[in-house]
Amino acid sequence: MQLPSLNSRKLGEILIEWGKITAQDLQEALEIQRKTGEKLGEILLRKGLVTEQDLFNALAQQLGAPYVDLGNYVVDPKVVTLLPEKFCRQHKVVLIGEENGTLLLAMANPVDVVAIDRVEMMTRRKVKPLMASPEEIERVINTYYGIGESVEEIVKEVEDEGGMFALSVDEEEIRIDQLRAMGEEAPIVRVVNMIILQAVRSGASDVHIEPQEEKVRIRFRIDGILRDATSTSSKVHAALVSRIKILARMDIAERRLPQDGRFQVIVDNRAIDFRVSSLPTIYGEKIVMRILDKSALVLDLDRLGFEPEELEKFYRII
Repeated sequence: MQLPSLNSRKLGEILIEWGKITAQDLQEALEIQRKTGEKLGEILLRKGLVTEQDLFNALAQQLGAPYVDLGNYVVDPKVVTLLPEKFCRQHKVVLIGEENGTLLLAMANPVDVVAIDRVEMMTRRKVKPLMASPEEIERVINTYYGIGESVEEIVKEVEDEGGMFALSVDEEEIRIDQLRAMGEEAPIVRVVNMIILQAVRSGASDVHIEPQEEKVRIRFRIDGILRDATSTSSKVHAALVSRIKILARMDIAERRLPQDGRFQVIVDNRAIDFRVSSLPTIYGEKIVMRILDKSALVLDLDRLGFEPEELEKFYRII
């Protein structure tokens, strides 16, 4: 276990040494902290005295663990899923790669010895802890773990109860009232909500729902690449399509001609627009949902790929 060596210097002292804040800035922030109980870093961020990148770099220095910007890091998909998703979410950690046989573990708290020890026990590999922001860790978890287990749990739950959309029935024999009823059943609503939430949080630009001979494949387009999110029983297909058509105000009775629709949802206090297209295929209708997140168009400077030194120069210029 490669444990980080704690630095005895305080966060404010490190930021002053780096020239990010002045002693006066620190004194004023500490005064606010005494009154409000806020964390020092949150106060400095709110006052615009430091960037999030500055803060995490300083925290990494204080904790003795290198900081990794997961927004600009190429994660190795082969190592990510070596850990259970539940464990990663509980401890705010995620495996992102390996270096000379040692696993690289991004952590919100890189001095969490218990978590590091458990990772080494589960993987039987040595671990090097790295510091990363909790938000970026969650984004990587959402991107690479997907929604498969949760969707399958819901499908199994309905099949066990003999729910409507679990019935093995030829799509040609399904009546319109059945389609609407399936699209409004609570379980299929949960499945579609889960797909939408996962797609938005993973930064996907499109969701593809593709019927195949014995299953339905769900894929997200992330960074221009279509990635498998999950696949599920073909029994779910009619209900899945019907629910999305209801949301997009499309004709659920028309299954042989292409259609277009739209809807809007609120995710994490953001209004997200969806443009929906349906296209008939040999195994049923394929659905493509284009995600339009206006807030994603406004990029933080820290996410544009600048080297830290160049970013600091840029901030000084503006």
